[in-house]
Amino acid sequence: MNFFNQTLKIKTLEDEFNYIKNHFKYWTMNSWNGLVSIANNVKIYNLGLTAAQLDKAYDLLDCKNFYDDINLLIYDSELQVTFNGKSSGYLVLHNFENNGCAVSPWYWDYENFNKLYPDYDHETIEDIINYDFELVRDFDILCDELRERLIYQIENSEIKTETYTTTHQRKVIA
Repeated sequence: MNFFNQTLKIKTLEDEFNYIKNHFKYWTMNSWNGLVSIANNVKIYNLGLTAAQLDKAYDLLDCKNFYDDINLLIYDSELQVTFNGKSSGYLVLHNFENNGCAVSPWYWDYENFNKLYPDYDHETIEDIINYDFELVRDFDILCDELRERLIYQIENSEIKTETYTTTHQRKVIA
């Protein structure tokens, strides 16, 4: 199911540009520094789950090994993706070589782009848009895969409560 990836209707370069321009963005370190990047709101209650699925999802969040599969999917995607936000409710696409922003900021300030980069020809701009579109599409596909993995865990996992003891050593003044 395509929950995040809405690229199936994209046919033209203008559609690709607008998909990136209108995609949800997140202030990666707060709005004061101006660093914004492509993101998706992945808070449990925003994933289109039923009430029963929501209850189990919240229980899964408390499990020690819950993030193992999620982190593996993110790692295997080879995208630079991190959880962000006070409750880690946003998955953010980064490019750490571009001030953290995964795509060129000119998508949200296109009018000034031509003034800043007058030497870019149409073919170069088209290549940039195609590359960025594929990157954002792959990110949205990853978010859908993560959502599907969560639903799989909800439907197929059994949650057990374990009691365990830890032994600690400490130094004291005798």
